[in-house]
Formats: sequence, C-alpha cells, structure tokens
Amino acid sequence: MSSTSAPFGLRPSFHPSGLDRAVALANGIASSYGTGLLKGQPVALNSSGVIVAATAGSAFQGAFAGQEFTDLTGRRQVSNQWIANTAYQTGSQVSYNISYPNVV
Repeated sequence: MSSTSAPFGLRPSFHPSGLDRAVALANGIASSYGTGLLKGQPVALNSSGVIVAATAGSAFQGAFAGQEFTDLTGRRQVSNQWIANTAYQTGSQVSYNISYPNVV
C-alpha cells in the first residue's frame, strides 16, 4: 500500500548557508499561553515580542522547532511542542524556531 498522507508542518528545502539552525528566544512563549504549538507550525511574533501561532493568511516569522523550560515543580522540560496552558517558572523558558528570511 502506498504511504499515508501525514501532516508534518513546514520543512526548509534550502537555506543560503546550507544549514537550517534554530534561533533561540529567551522567554519566547508566555507562561500559560492558551494555544498549542507543534514542531513545524508557522509562528509569528506579537507586539510584545513573544511567539504566537500564525493565523491563516497572515505573515509569519518562521516555524516552531521546540522549547525548554523549568516547570512549577522545578523539573527541566525539553519538548518539540508547546502544550496549551502550560505554566513555567519565570525566566526559565527558551523557545526555538527556524527563521525563514523574506517570508511575508
């Protein structure tokens, strides 16, 4: 049987440097942000400079690549997704996204 169609988000096909490196953004997602983010999902920066899910038809900054944070129990968490409404210790969150230059 042929392969099943499975969504995977955005994947870079070319980068001028030959590499697609994720950019780290300290405190890139607001604690308890109410929308889940998956690896490869288009994201944008809001007016506060934090990552939010890009809406259909709007400009986006890049693709979500993962994040790490210290949860409220003190345990360090590393994941390629953001689960909606997750709370973390202030100042402990780092978001990663693959930036796409010239995306509008």
